[in-house]
Amino acid sequence: MSKVKVIDQGLISRLKQMNELAENKILVGIQEGAGSTEDGSATLAEVGYYQEYGTQDIPARPWLSEGIKRADPAKLLKQIAVDVVEGKSAQVALDRAGLVAVGAIQEGFTAIAWEPNAASTIKAKGSSQPLIDTGRLRQSVSHKIVKGDG
Repeated sequence: MSKVKVIDQGLISRLKQMNELAENKILVGIQEGAGSTEDGSATLAEVGYYQEYGTQDIPARPWLSEGIKRADPAKLLKQIAVDVVEGKSAQVALDRAGLVAVGAIQEGFTAIAWEPNAASTIKAKGSSQPLIDTGRLRQSVSHKIVKGDG
């Protein structure tokens, strides 16, 4: 009598998706090619860096690191695993997590109590809201999925 081997194709598919998860990263922030300031003096990535870490004239307003904390990476990782176990592809699960992280970062631009703008900045831009002038910096926050060290 021969033995019958039963293979759960669903489980195999999920294991393949888990392996794909391990091969990919989610990059969240201002991606290369996001554009530059209206006067062309800096890229939006540079402006984001200056705001995150501060300069001699600008206080640090860590919009990216605080936004990532707001996204709760541990919760995102758990949701990615749940999505794959429930049958979603690794790409869909990673993309969903990236969108959640982008939303948390963008929300932080106005939800976090930042150090106030200097009076000269308020006068120049006509607003006291730190990090918000034209909205281009916030709108440029996005994510992408890359394989390996990408």
